[in-house]
Amino acid sequence: MGATNCPETPRQKMIQMMYLVYTAMLALNVSANILDAFVVVDDTLVTSTNISANQNNRDYAWFDQQKTLLGTKVAEADSKARQLKKETDAMVKYIEKMRNDLIFAVDGDTLVEKVVDGKKVKVTKTVADIKKKDNFDTPTDFMINKGNAKKLKEEGKKY
Repeated sequence: MGATNCPETPRQKMIQMMYLVYTAMLALNVSANILDAFVVVDDTLVTSTNISANQNNRDYAWFDQQKTLLGTKVAEADSKARQLKKETDAMVKYIEKMRNDLIFAVDGDTLVEKVVDGKKVKVTKTVADIKKKDNFDTPTDFMINKGNAKKLKEEGKKY
């Protein structure tokens, strides 16, 4: 999905493959017990994504520092990096919206109450919070019959 001058890392390929497998399993009526295994994968991917986001923030801070020191010598690279970040953020938001729409279609709600710092708050559901994992018809309808799988593929190609 990356640009031609910035090939996908093995980690990115693995994350994409896991989400494709997860979506395919939902569409193919796989047992809810097998889907429970993806809770572990989802938790690991969230942790990995957070670590990568922190590293990316450090990299952008480094770009800012280098722009101060070197001026226009790094301006072009910084501009390209920021454009890629903008496009990546838009793709991530698109995927998260589709994910939340799918969770809403299956469970009727995208939020769940959790206790955070001793207070009950509503947070976005994770894979572990989905109650109707045995509902196979709705995800199939959502992704295949309503054309969301094709839309996701096209967005990925554009990205």
